[in-house]
Amino acid sequence: MPALTQTPIRAATTELEDAFALRASTVLTPGSSEYESSLKRWALQAEKPAGAVVKVKSAEDVATTLQLAQKHGIEIAVLGGGHGTNAASSTDGGILIDLTPMNKVTVDVEKKTATAGGGARWEDIDLPLGQVGLATVGGRVNNTGIGGLTLGGGYGWLSSKHGMVIDNLLSAELVLADGRIVKASTQKNSDLFWAIRGAGQCFGVATQFTYQVHGLDYPVWAGQLIIKEGKYEPVVAFINEFLQKVNREASMTCAFATAPIAGFICSLFYDGPQDKAEQFYAPLLALEPVTNTTRVMPYCEVNSMTNKQVPWGSNRILRSSSFVPPLKTEFMATIMQELRDYRANLTNNADLPPSTCLFELTDNRELQRVPHDAMSFANRGPQLNVMLFLQWGSREQDGFVRDTANKIAHMCDDELQRTVREYGSGYNPRAVGQYGNYDGLLAPAKDIFGEDKMGKLSILKTKYDPNNVFHTSYAISIAKS
Repeated sequence: MPALTQTPIRAATTELEDAFALRASTVLTPGSSEYESSLKRWALQAEKPAGAVVKVKSAEDVATTLQLAQKHGIEIAVLGGGHGTNAASSTDGGILIDLTPMNKVTVDVEKKTATAGGGARWEDIDLPLGQVGLATVGGRVNNTGIGGLTLGGGYGWLSSKHGMVIDNLLSAELVLADGRIVKASTQKNSDLFWAIRGAGQCFGVATQFTYQVHGLDYPVWAGQLIIKEGKYEPVVAFINEFLQKVNREASMTCAFATAPIAGFICSLFYDGPQDKAEQFYAPLLALEPVTNTTRVMPYCEVNSMTNKQVPWGSNRILRSSSFVPPLKTEFMATIMQELRDYRANLTNNADLPPSTCLFELTDNRELQRVPHDAMSFANRGPQLNVMLFLQWGSREQDGFVRDTANKIAHMCDDELQRTVREYGSGYNPRAVGQYGNYDGLLAPAKDIFGEDKMGKLSILKTKYDPNNVFHTSYAISIAKS
């Protein structure tokens, strides 16, 4: 794209305002009343000052915006939920397509489907589904946007029973770079549907999603425990015990958190009655947690239980790895010390929220039933996710934070390989061992999709976005003619 100047932005903004004069979409420029709020992101360092923001309310207006941005040689970015730690949903001086007004959700109880606009958040889906006794696999933090999570894969509390979010995606409406509005599913534009289930942000603007939903006949049991860090050995023992059991009802995450928590945050979920849940999690409940919020609740409330711990507006990044059991207490102790050292070396750290290394525990046999080649997502296997979540204050320490994130992630990668060599695991050698939604573009595209899928992605990128209009996410090259 040519270097941005005020003249193209001014010209494009004028044309956009004319184009939307009789429509509901709104064009914002610096100084507009809603302009600053449209730039806010969950991760502070991901914010950039757009030259103009178009708050769209239709796929047709998205198409118009794309065409005018390209006409004037202006970069575009797309905002769904704004929950990523990278800056893919922001642009410095370009045009931001803000999908948040497109958040309508329609539930078909008979067909068991939910259709949502591309700007919806998971709470917009969870609540109406809960009112009719239904649920779908969605984000564990319900103030995240549905678009980014879906297009990158998507794990949730119901994954052990129903797979990933992309496994429950029936179709998507996309606006392509040339302005065409198309539907992608297994029946229509199936090659595009293959690509967007994992690498979707690189191929178009997703303005609508339709999901398969599932019945839930009773409240579930869920909540959080905070356990003192000195009890890490029995916590690790329970993690290994959990993963030896075959239980599709149970799922949990376990995160070691630095000060001010200085302990383990265990988020527990059980798709069943309280007595069975408490029996299953008895070893953890017996560790005298300093906080215990577990209770019976509607499923639509489960995905809100961590919201307060991760409010908007801090510098934060994510980094991904994987693990297979058994976890060793020595390894956990090493990770804990690395995180303590990280916090100790941050400037002005007294008021900082904790950083964490989180392990996801679920029965992932359902995920493995989907063939590796069925879509561009490339991390199916017996391995489970590790999410490194670092927070900091001063932007002067950005480099230190990235280096620390990479160091700890590589330690986890090495431990994964050691465990596979020592114990064997049926590990899929084609699985990349990283979850793209957790990497914040710190990893190159080939590490997220694998060498075997990059060729097909390149061909499809050439077909659907030959001028690389959607380039703020993964770098997928245009195939040579």
